[in-house]
Amino acid sequence: PHPAAPFLDKLRRDGAPVTMADPEWTPVQRQEKFYLGAHATAEMNRAFVREEMAEFMECGFWTVLPWAVAKDLQNLRISPLGVKEERNRKPRLICDHTFFGINQSTVLRTPPEAMQFGGTLNRILRAVRHADPELGDIYLSKYDIKDGFYKLFLEACDAPMLGVTLPHYEGEEPLIAIPLVLTMGWAESPPTFCA
Repeated sequence: PHPAAPFLDKLRRDGAPVTMADPEWTPVQRQEKFYLGAHATAEMNRAFVREEMAEFMECGFWTVLPWAVAKDLQNLRISPLGVKEERNRKPRLICDHTFFGINQSTVLRTPPEAMQFGGTLNRILRAVRHADPELGDIYLSKYDIKDGFYKLFLEACDAPMLGVTLPHYEGEEPLIAIPLVLTMGWAESPPTFCA
């Protein structure tokens, strides 16, 4: 009976939809954007990107294709891939879906109430204060859900809309990566994950 049940069931069955407000890109637009390449941070961290992407492919989160094959995929759009350095932890791959307007063109479909900013501590303290003591002790935990977005799949036919350029590796064909899951950097990933 929960109001989010139909939305969550659709995510489970079909994956998260990626819908754009503007028309599909032309082959010329794709080519121009692809040849601008990956973000400088990805180029500087080529070895890390290759290792991380290989691991993500093994897990079924991404697929990597030669540009010669991918350039003709229906719905293909391209964003530059970047690398975000993290303090005391492994860097993270970031998809800059704002650079070529992917985030700006995304039709927002996730219920806005899925994101609750501010007041978390007050809500927790209130819940603890008003908990029934008859039910026993209260325990709290906090988790860093590494790669949490990668637990939710995209609708397969929509996945090419969130494609990213990979750094160029000497002696290899230019490559593009297509996510099969929510990406770090897409406007709909946080609210979909929170839902």
